[in-house]
Amino acid sequence: MSRFASPLTKTLVLSQPPGQSFPDTLVVRRRLNTGETLDMFSRIRLAGGLPYRGLAICSAYLLDWSLLDDNGQKVHIAGESVETIEAVLKALTFDAFAEIRDAIDAHIVAMDAEREAEKNGRDGATELPAISPSPSAAAGATNGSSSSTLM
Repeated sequence: MSRFASPLTKTLVLSQPPGQSFPDTLVVRRRLNTGETLDMFSRIRLAGGLPYRGLAICSAYLLDWSLLDDNGQKVHIAGESVETIEAVLKALTFDAFAEIRDAIDAHIVAMDAEREAEKNGRDGATELPAISPSPSAAAGATNGSSSSTLM
């Protein structure tokens, strides 16, 4: 397994808006790399902390979507800057934004679980290197603690 974040994406399915014959979808990053993560945390801090957490996370993960404007035209965000994506997200109704935020949060939880499963191997056992005793323990020395009480 590589130590580099792959540029893979995943499509998340949202609800079907009224009057639309298909559900909305989001195209998101499967995982963020270090730079994307640091930039996201920086935006949270600079924007004022916790209230902007969801906005910063969504704009870090979101690459494209199928959302339509009032005229039935796709709102293009692919290839746009984080600032532009955040501005578009801010223009949504709060309920629409909350659905997107919840879908991305669930995606993050699923990716974290997948990463843990990869770390732990297929059988769930964590593979750790064998630990050999320290030279002092092998010679019979102790660290000074004892289970017996001296009188």
